Amino acid sequence: MTSRSASLMLCGVLVACVAPPREPVRPTEQRARWEAQVASADRRADEVMHSVAIGGAGGTGPATEAPLDSAGSDGVGLVNYVPSVRVGNIVALNAARRPFAEYLNRMHKRFHPLFADSFLFSLDHLPPSDPLNDQHLATELEIVLDEHSGRVARLGVTTPSGNDTFDAGVLQAVRRAAPFGAPPPEIVSPDGKVYVHWVFHRNEQTCSTFNARPFLLRPDPGSAVVERPVENVGTQK
Repeated sequence: MTSRSASLMLCGVLVACVAPPREPVRPTEQRARWEAQVASADRRADEVMHSVAIGGAGGTGPATEAPLDSAGSDGVGLVNYVPSVRVGNIVALNAARRPFAEYLNRMHKRFHPLFADSFLFSLDHLPPSDPLNDQHLATELEIVLDEHSGRVARLGVTTPSGNDTFDAGVLQAVRRAAPFGAPPPEIVSPDGKVYVHWVFHRNEQTCSTFNARPFLLRPDPGSAVVERPVENVGTQK
């Protein structure tokens, strides 16, 4: 090896050693990527629903999509969503159980035609081998509504199904079904919001209220609390 070659190799090693680290992704750039992913999955869900003939399907429900208010959101609804409900900030339902059960039925009547009768019906026309026909798909959402009209204040995926298109279809159904009407005061948390976690299935469980878990939040989320199990109050199976 010539002295010139050795010098070039040494320079290359030095350059590699002193090269600055790759600049981390900025929060604004990361959010733009999240939003692009959400938009792409949302379009895919629309394509699935509109590329299949749905003649003869049951009522399609409300067609107007309620805008998603991102104020106070810690992430985009489809990915990296940070739930408002967490260990340490909930209290027992007590007298709110019955009003919650009635309101969950009202919500279910609004989005069942959009999710089960429209979105899931469209998936039935896809080939059996299509990933969207995996009967194990299930998506859990956190649904946060305002106290005045039942408008969606926050909405996000707390447990993804593993299929972005399915998750987007679930989000679409709930967003388009809103608003759900003014909730009874007993189920409104001190911050003026209604909190529900709801699991949507690809199989025969679909969007039954049996898979809904309502919550009441504490006035001060940071205060200590002894946790009690939160039971489902849904009536449908």
